[in-house]
Amino acid sequence: MSETPEITCFSLYEEINAEQNVAAVTTQISTHYLFNWSITAIPIEGGDFELYLNSECTDSDAPGNLKNQLEGKFNISVANVLPNVSGELEVGSTRIYEKVPREVLTNKTTNIFLYLFVEKSMGQKVPLKKDHPMKLSIGGKKFEVSKTTIEKCFSRLKRDFELSSETPMSSGSSPFFYERDPKHFQLILNFMRDGNVILPQNSIELKEILEEAKFYILQELVKLCEETLERKAHEIPFGLVNLNVGGTVFQTTKATLTRFDGMFKTMLDNGITVKINEIDTLFIDRSPKHFDLILNFMRDGNVEFPENSREIREIRREAQYYLLGGLVEACEQFLVAVDVSDF
Repeated sequence: MSETPEITCFSLYEEINAEQNVAAVTTQISTHYLFNWSITAIPIEGGDFELYLNSECTDSDAPGNLKNQLEGKFNISVANVLPNVSGELEVGSTRIYEKVPREVLTNKTTNIFLYLFVEKSMGQKVPLKKDHPMKLSIGGKKFEVSKTTIEKCFSRLKRDFELSSETPMSSGSSPFFYERDPKHFQLILNFMRDGNVILPQNSIELKEILEEAKFYILQELVKLCEETLERKAHEIPFGLVNLNVGGTVFQTTKATLTRFDGMFKTMLDNGITVKINEIDTLFIDRSPKHFDLILNFMRDGNVEFPENSREIREIRREAQYYLLGGLVEACEQFLVAVDVSDF
């Protein structure tokens, strides 16, 4: 709440005498904290008046939920002839006096004093304190951050600033220097501001951010990075994979390669790939002769075998290398059928 109230002194003498008690009169008295303040005097039976305190947001195009946010207290006194009235501030009209004698308001010497103690206006605490930026140098790159952001959660920055003899805020002060790569520091600051952040999907970058989070002692960000990496390690990947088999490049999907238990599923589940142009790449030191058939088996679960028994044995040997038990069994069944037909 504002420690020093906004004080306005006014009179309704001219407005009430001009209306001759025919209608209500409203007097604009001040504009404070993004609200217009006015007093309305409404004639009642016997020639006296009810008094209302009115507040209306000055920004008509502001969101409705903000225009209706007003918190605080008021105190009003009518000269020394009526008791002071205090109450909670509200948007709109608040009745402050049920009955004010006409002779009081039509007296030239009657002054009305309004004291406004505004705590919050349009969602913002009052008064809004000036938050000077604090200077940082991360690996030589300059950043500025508010003291409010630094104080939101424990971190290396908060600890160092609290223990420092000099606050890096004034124009002549030196920035805090940290010998770190500034690549991910903007993300670090965003996390400190909001308590959350959208992490990249790239596992290498995630690990880099994790190391920075550990350095800056941001335990919640460390936890978020570790949980994301753990989730990625167990999720079924569906991206493209390039397979360099004996110098011949094949392209398929991770979904195909992980469909059956075998060498490829084990390698991909354990992240044994190399990124080339953002595509996972595997080098297999085997003959590419039958690899098209190997891939077709992993795609469909069955294949058309050649009639040549020698080639089927070659395919079986490749299937054994790739630990594709289903294909090995299919080769053996086909070889038995071919051998029988030869008799």
